[in-house]
Amino acid sequence: MNLDALKLRLSKKLAENMPRLWMERELHFRPNHFEREFLLVPLFCDKKKIAIDVGVNIGTYSYYMMKFSKEVIGFEPNTDLRGGINRMLGRGYHLEVAALSRKSSKATMRVVPTETGISTIEEENDLSCRRDQDAIVY
Repeated sequence: MNLDALKLRLSKKLAENMPRLWMERELHFRPNHFEREFLLVPLFCDKKKIAIDVGVNIGTYSYYMMKFSKEVIGFEPNTDLRGGINRMLGRGYHLEVAALSRKSSKATMRVVPTETGISTIEEENDLSCRRDQDAIVY
């Protein structure tokens, strides 16, 4: 096994088993790894106010928001992500397993279990970004 493959395996294991340590490593050593707006979190959060994270996914934004907010409430409809979110954010974090919308309705969410960032309730979204259409779960 070459060194790059070993680093990748170690990083994945660290993310799975010690997500907070992994996140701190990412924040300190790979700040350009995140989306540009991620770095705006300290500007929009306030230690005296509650922050809201809509679409928590694995909890990256929530984790960072917790450093600059009184409390963080997250909304994530994908129930498969709950365990990882709880490991990352701990007991003080409030997670609502729900999707948010401006109107009340029911929808079918399609997800790709191996790629947590790929999911949709939009019926016209064929998830064509995904080559293996059989991997989509309803």
